[in-house]
Amino acid sequence: MIQIKLDKDAGVVTVTPSVPLNEQDFALLASEVDPYIEKEGKL
Repeated sequence: MIQIKLDKDAGVVTVTPSVPLNEQDFALLASEVDPYIEKEGKL
């Protein structure tokens, strides 16, 4: 499991894993971050 904090004002994402990362964690991260990147161009 991961905790994702996206600070849209600063353009920064903080990812805090509680266990080793797996494929689902990366999919979750992409679903949270990709729309922001598509809109703003970068983090």
